[in-house]
Amino acid sequence: MFELTRKRLVLGVAALLAATGLPQWSMATTIIGGLGNFDVHNDTDDECDEFDIELEGVHVEDVYHTYHNGNYGPPTITALPGNVGIRVVYDTPYHNTQRGAIEHFGVSLRDLSRVTAQRFQWKTVVRIPPPPIPVPTISVELLYPPTGPLIRETVTNVDTYGRAVWVIRSKTRANREVALEELMPNDPLIQGSNQVDLEAERLMPGQSLIEEDDAPPPGELASYVFTYEVYKDFFGMQGDLITTVLTASIAAGSSCPPQYLPVFTMQPQDTTAALDGAAFFEIAAAGPVEYGEIFYQWKHEGVDMPGEDNPLLGIDPVLPAHAGTYECVVRNDCGVVASQVATLTIPPCVGDLDADVQVTLSDLARMLAHFGAENGASPDEGDLDGDHDVDLSDLTLLLSNFGVHC
Repeated sequence: MFELTRKRLVLGVAALLAATGLPQWSMATTIIGGLGNFDVHNDTDDECDEFDIELEGVHVEDVYHTYHNGNYGPPTITALPGNVGIRVVYDTPYHNTQRGAIEHFGVSLRDLSRVTAQRFQWKTVVRIPPPPIPVPTISVELLYPPTGPLIRETVTNVDTYGRAVWVIRSKTRANREVALEELMPNDPLIQGSNQVDLEAERLMPGQSLIEEDDAPPPGELASYVFTYEVYKDFFGMQGDLITTVLTASIAAGSSCPPQYLPVFTMQPQDTTAALDGAAFFEIAAAGPVEYGEIFYQWKHEGVDMPGEDNPLLGIDPVLPAHAGTYECVVRNDCGVVASQVATLTIPPCVGDLDADVQVTLSDLARMLAHFGAENGASPDEGDLDGDHDVDLSDLTLLLSNFGVHC
């Protein structure tokens, strides 16, 4: 009846418009989507944390909207095998729907008539729990900075499941060799240690905490004792204690006669390099075989250059930040020696006569104003090749850099 009445109304309006000479309008309707929300009882014999909806005859792109459940959040939507339908899955590891309890779910489709079959199912998802959080690794190394030998102890979170831990460190030093039997939480040595961290430090996976102490002086023996209290991470806050790790690093101080330190047989030299060019510094050092291998570390402006631990330092391409001083620190088992300081100078662009860090028509005009000058022409007047005159050789150099930004 509604459809018949609507057709008569449309025909009547069209006839009226035609009779009055007014424009005739066509009428159309588009179904945007159909919402289907429903309550679901957990009628299984167990607690459940997943509810699956399978709809055949529709595709993922037909989903217009999904209901955001307060306990489960939004669902995930995937295609059924063979793309014959969709699977809508509400699941969460943080909420269990009790037996007989009610949850509310829903899916909106662009065309409800295309659904040919539907299935609903509660599931108890069996998740294999991750293994226990591993004990953080602890490493100890001896460093030889110019200020003197250092003992460095590093603790690292090595969990591979993305879990953070919290660490509180305490330390003490004994001028003797510490026994394993002393590394107990209730031992006087541990009880008398000093707390390094005023509060627990949060360590994300792969992150480390580092503590450094001066190595013992020559002729002395020392044990560096650390206690690490490791706690779980509870949503960004310190949780329960996982474990307590106690370590002792034992070191003996020694001295070497100066003649046993590494000796430089080649020192780095000052050099000049153009931007985008290449620069090299080289050293050579030797030392007694009985005092171990020689190690190298280059520094730029007094700061270590990561990975630059070879006698030859290459810089290619040269950038403005590379200008400055360079030196190499070498060490063997006896001690540390620093090379002389060398400087890398980057000259201004060839042809930049007005010092505006680019070669433009302004520079060309300045050169042409002095073109042909002899016996005393300066670089800012166009003497680019250093022969004290301004000629075709200088013009060629300028044009080769024309348009360059320094």
